[in-house]
Amino acid sequence: MIGNKGRTMSKFGKSKQKKLSKRQKAILAFLCIVILAGTSMSLIMGYYSYHQSVALVQTGAQHLRNAETLLQTLAKQPSDEQTIEKAQQEFSLALSSFTQINAMVQIVPQVPASISPSLSAASHLVPLAVSGSQAGVLGCQLLKLFISKFHNLSNTQGQGLTMGDMELLNQKFALFTQALAQVVSQSKQVKSSDLQSDPRLGKMFGSLQKQIPAIEKFLSASSQIQTLAPVLLGVSSPAKYLVEVLDSTELRPGGGFVGSYGIVTITGGRLVSAPITDTTLLDHPFELAGGKIALPSTYSWFDLVSNWSLRDSNLSADFPTNARYAEQNYQQEGGKDTFLGVIAITPTLIQRVLDITGSIQVPEYHETVTAKNLISLIHTYQLGQGHESGYIPSSDGYSSQRKHFTALLAKNLLDRVKTIMPTMMPRFLQLMKDAIGGKDLQIYFNSSQVESLLHSYSLDSSIQPTSDDGLMVVNANIGVTKANLYIVSKLIDQVTIDTQGNAVHHTSINYSWTIPGPYFGHSTYRDYVQIYAPLNSNLQSQQGWQSRGTSAAFDHTIWTGFFTLTFGQKLTITLEWTDQSAAKQNESGWHYTYLIQRQPGTQWTYYLQVKLPACATIRQLEGGLTTSNPQTATISHDLDKNTTLGIDYTC
Repeated sequence: MIGNKGRTMSKFGKSKQKKLSKRQKAILAFLCIVILAGTSMSLIMGYYSYHQSVALVQTGAQHLRNAETLLQTLAKQPSDEQTIEKAQQEFSLALSSFTQINAMVQIVPQVPASISPSLSAASHLVPLAVSGSQAGVLGCQLLKLFISKFHNLSNTQGQGLTMGDMELLNQKFALFTQALAQVVSQSKQVKSSDLQSDPRLGKMFGSLQKQIPAIEKFLSASSQIQTLAPVLLGVSSPAKYLVEVLDSTELRPGGGFVGSYGIVTITGGRLVSAPITDTTLLDHPFELAGGKIALPSTYSWFDLVSNWSLRDSNLSADFPTNARYAEQNYQQEGGKDTFLGVIAITPTLIQRVLDITGSIQVPEYHETVTAKNLISLIHTYQLGQGHESGYIPSSDGYSSQRKHFTALLAKNLLDRVKTIMPTMMPRFLQLMKDAIGGKDLQIYFNSSQVESLLHSYSLDSSIQPTSDDGLMVVNANIGVTKANLYIVSKLIDQVTIDTQGNAVHHTSINYSWTIPGPYFGHSTYRDYVQIYAPLNSNLQSQQGWQSRGTSAAFDHTIWTGFFTLTFGQKLTITLEWTDQSAAKQNESGWHYTYLIQRQPGTQWTYYLQVKLPACATIRQLEGGLTTSNPQTATISHDLDKNTTLGIDYTC
């Protein structure tokens, strides 16, 4: 038993009686671990009253802090093997320290929490620290193995993934998921009383708790991932995906007109082929033969055609919806291939690939293509003076005569990517990560398990639910013109929150067509606009467009309208609306969250101003919001991805 007084050893080994300090009275304090969603760790700290244990805790905590810093670096450079190796070493050293502490905790007699709350806390926190460190080590090992295999895949002369490779990856993956499962289980044993010793613990453990649902979803899908991975990567047999090349200068809700499409074939995890062709070569023969696909009633606003087809299949801002319709229309129009999923890419992604590869030669046309002239050259050969027919295949089999240049460019660009991939892997991985986040690369899998996993991490390019407040503006170019390249769009939302948490919005949506350039089509730009607001939001007034009514979908209220624009004109749509109970109150104060979502293929800037009640004091801002006075927060930024903004305040 340890009382209020105890015997300690002096520096020289002499024992003497001395009143214990507050820190020494604690038998145990708390520990730090790092758990990153998928591969990261969240921090939990503590101390053990015995000097030996205190030193181990401090050492282990420092190693975890070092690992956390390395993981933050790794998030920006996901294939940096040196960083992964250093992070693994830090996790290993932390694991060694916490394992020793855990052994000490196990030999201490069990004492009721009412007598020794620190010991009770340690019994919950120490195993959590051990499991967290183990998960870190295993996650790094898995990542190193994964990268080594995919480095080999970039070698076009090497062997692709085999079932033996997949078995080895699955073994490491199974160990990693077991460690994560331990983290989830042990985190549920932690009580609020375990976190009282250090004010940092509550915040740190709260961060971990926020990640638990996503980790649990990952774990629930892990067995399906292991089963499906060989299929999706073409290990057991070639895997095929439908790829859509979008033209964002003729904007559709899903990111742009589907001018070309292709079939990506993956064998052994290696991209074997991805030829693209003119969508007209699929759509037109079907129409000539009398084929007809009825447009769903949801898209009755789309008045450009009487017959639906692949080229106009992406009329929703929700990519899973578009992907399913794309496959459906492809099959109905006579497409022969069966796909495991759908991929859509915008011109922005291709431009960023060109930033890495450098210029691409198309010798058949004596052209050098760069990120800057990509769009203009494609449009010149497709739509410029003297362009050829889109209904006749080219003599060499590369797309139609009209889009022959585009198909050759795609082939040469892919060849360059394969050549430089071994040395440029980190840059390409970072590009893919950013492109998925910004919806310039949209991916859909027919497997519901994989698609559910993507959705849980907001990687599926779906319309996300808005829990509190937010906005999404979706434009559809129905004017048969490439004018979107020259139209500047800006969203201004001024929000006033009252003492009941209701958010009153004054929203202005500005369009300006003042930039000159070849728009290759009709001189009048026609646009069908959909504005997604939180479900049951109340629209008080609207100006600047022809209203087309209100509907609901994807757990949102949708206000729709129509406008036209010609070169030199500017237009502003103004909405006054209210979102009831947008700010939520609990024991710690008020919390307001605003989600602004990006339509694929668009270039927007936005300005948000949030005015709080006069009684409010801002405690915390999230997402880049800043404040110049106690009741107002603002942000002005390019809308390059879905962005969540938040304010915590008291009133």
